[in-house]
Amino acid sequence: MSKILDRVLAAELKTEDLFVPQWGETVRVREFNAGERVDFVKDAQGQTRLATVRAVIACTLDPENDKPVFERAHQDMLLTKSAAAVELIGEKILKLSGILKESAEDLEKNSQASV
Repeated sequence: MSKILDRVLAAELKTEDLFVPQWGETVRVREFNAGERVDFVKDAQGQTRLATVRAVIACTLDPENDKPVFERAHQDMLLTKSAAAVELIGEKILKLSGILKESAEDLEKNSQASV
């Protein structure tokens, strides 16, 4: 195996812990893998809300054990929960995945923190 392939195979997906005030819980959110990103783009062409819920199902982990919090069977249940919570997590997934760029407010905070 080549050294490049070794490094690619060893690379981990980016994750970040996120407090969800609507749930009073912290979850670990990870970026899409390549297949999930393809699925998200397909889903988003039809129903954006459903695409976001599916992203939350795929990329929300328990920070204590890194296991998925949700299964596909939870889709209908999540559609009845706080839209703000689902959008908060969905936005973080999109940012980690490079689909959604950081907001001007986030960039301002980051630039002030590095001074």
